[in-house]
Amino acid sequence: MQDKIQDMVNHKSSDVWCIARDATISEAARRMRERAVGTLIVVGLNETVGMLSEHDMVLGVLACDKNPGEIHVSDIMTTVPIVGLQTTIEVAAALAAAAGAHQIVVVEEDRIVGVISAKEMTAWTNLEQAFQISDLNGYITGRAAPPHDALGLHFDEAPILETTCAYCG
Repeated sequence: MQDKIQDMVNHKSSDVWCIARDATISEAARRMRERAVGTLIVVGLNETVGMLSEHDMVLGVLACDKNPGEIHVSDIMTTVPIVGLQTTIEVAAALAAAAGAHQIVVVEEDRIVGVISAKEMTAWTNLEQAFQISDLNGYITGRAAPPHDALGLHFDEAPILETTCAYCG
């Protein structure tokens, strides 16, 4: 079974912070400080156009000795993949990797519903693989694997499985 991005969005905060593409970097920095976030979704007229991160601001403004009050968000923002809730995590991760993006924006009917990082997608996938390994180990050894919810794991806490091979010992 391939998990969908919706599965991840359901486990996250629904807070999404946006900024207009014509806002200045100074305005963006203040918004990030007020919201205690490191990224903002950049929007135009009824559309998502990209993302602005602290990293973008450091490399695009500070490292170039530019005035953050004179540079617009659209000048240094990063374009990121936009996916729907029914997109599989595998496809979303591939889109992010192909775009060189650290995050993806998730939409539902043209409404932004979340941001998922590549790190979160990797952790989720690792946990799903750990569950599959546990199930297969139970099948091979004839012992039933514990139910996944009984493991008490969250997608950001991938388990370390210690098993013995049925053939090698």
